[in-house]
Amino acid sequence: MMKQTLCEKLGELAKSDIYPFHMPGHKRQLQDQQFGDTLKIDITEISSFDDLHEPEGILKEEQEFAAGLYGADHTYYIVNGSTCGILTAVSAVCRWGDTIVMARNCHKSVYHATYLQNLQIEYIEPQRCKEGYPVGPVLTKEIEHALQRAEQKQAAKAVILTSPTYEGVLSDIPAIAEIVHAHHAVLIVDEAHGAHLGFSTEFPQSAVRQGADLIVQSLHKTLPAMTQTALLHICGDRVDLQRVQYYLDIYETSSPSYVMMASMSKCLHLIGEEKDSLFSAFDEKLQDFYEIREQLKHITILDAVWAWNTYHAYMDPSKINICVAGCMRDGSIYTGKRLSAELLEKYHIETEMTAEQYVIAMTSVMDTQEGLDRLKAALLEIDSKLSVVESGKSTITRSGYKGTELPPRRISDEEKNTDSDCKTEKNVKKNAGQSAGQNSMLNVEEEEAEHRADSMQTAYTIREAMDHKQKAVGWRDAIGRISAEFVIVYPPGAPLLVPGEMITQELNEKIRHYQKVGLNLQGMQDKTLQRICIVTE
Repeated sequence: MMKQTLCEKLGELAKSDIYPFHMPGHKRQLQDQQFGDTLKIDITEISSFDDLHEPEGILKEEQEFAAGLYGADHTYYIVNGSTCGILTAVSAVCRWGDTIVMARNCHKSVYHATYLQNLQIEYIEPQRCKEGYPVGPVLTKEIEHALQRAEQKQAAKAVILTSPTYEGVLSDIPAIAEIVHAHHAVLIVDEAHGAHLGFSTEFPQSAVRQGADLIVQSLHKTLPAMTQTALLHICGDRVDLQRVQYYLDIYETSSPSYVMMASMSKCLHLIGEEKDSLFSAFDEKLQDFYEIREQLKHITILDAVWAWNTYHAYMDPSKINICVAGCMRDGSIYTGKRLSAELLEKYHIETEMTAEQYVIAMTSVMDTQEGLDRLKAALLEIDSKLSVVESGKSTITRSGYKGTELPPRRISDEEKNTDSDCKTEKNVKKNAGQSAGQNSMLNVEEEEAEHRADSMQTAYTIREAMDHKQKAVGWRDAIGRISAEFVIVYPPGAPLLVPGEMITQELNEKIRHYQKVGLNLQGMQDKTLQRICIVTE
């Protein structure tokens, strides 16, 4: 245990009579109802408070505490969000012009990282089911195929994927790590939505303990910490620590907020001391909420049972995915956007993300029983006013997963601190029997994901395309040309179109559809989507 935490040390400073002839300019004097006493601990790198970029004292101790808590060999505080961690991880492993294998549903920060190092990309497509539902995990065989494709030209230095996804679907990290390491590559896991994993037998394990080499987590997303706070974990000896530290110096601000770092310290020490009681109470509240599944007649909760029977994948129960596929209201299709708007306007409930046919309600150990009860009551009332879509009005149907079984997801006490606690894909599918082939949710052949990834028409690297001479044209004239900009659905932040890829009629139609249903599209210069920038000769 640390003799004194950063929070405690800052608290002592706030009560002292030391006068600040140093930054920041508010001089710890600007107190009001909005900020309270927060600014009293907002300091710069002064005596005995260490330097995040050259930690030797209390910040070094705090980072070592974080590493011990998660089971990492090294852990770094990040106040620029997981984006900084992603940029650092990719840059530390991949040099200019190297090849990286990456899941197509990666966050835009991963694409930006490939731009910075002008990387060649071998894509992996995650599993997908019927249109309108969350995407699934990345399969080990797809990673194997991508690594083999890369080796025909230039062996990949790294594999990067997102697990859990925004919706909470997890990939089989132990099995993936084994494949990646067999090809002498480094496994980077964007675990931005999984900082809470591995602390309880009621939740899935973290990639930190499953063989990944670099793991990026957003503390603020799922634990009680301030926005922008994140962690970068390193496990094993496949990563050059000096390169990690070098790129952290480049990408992370040279003026890290002590308020944010205090928030991280308080969060991690709270978890370290009270994780058992916090997660036990959290699990009880979630189990109570999920009882709503049997009461809903039209709305579907896409939970662990759904994920297992659709993808043979595990799912983080803290992500409540509320699906309205196949629902109608007042004679028209009831969409995710209508649901989120009604929850906010009528019930004063703000949800995390709105997709075409579902809404994500994010929860954490800090959620109250009253809050979850309000959401449950609101959904039951909304559900009572919905009806089943008339035949022909929607191609999306309800999942129909009720009555199926989910193999135990619980982590035993013995497994909780081991390197690999979850079943591998091979064992999971063996135990599942033949149900995968009988699942009506899946509408793709097993080989199709590989074909999609292999056939993506990429003419340039992202950097080559973005730095190339370009012009804006109408979408009709852009068909068959090479894009010079992104089109990104945000959230979750995964691109539909990437610079260097050919613009197709199919893609144009998909983008128009997303625009029509009101999804937020980013990355384009023309926000109206009347024109798109293309590469010119």
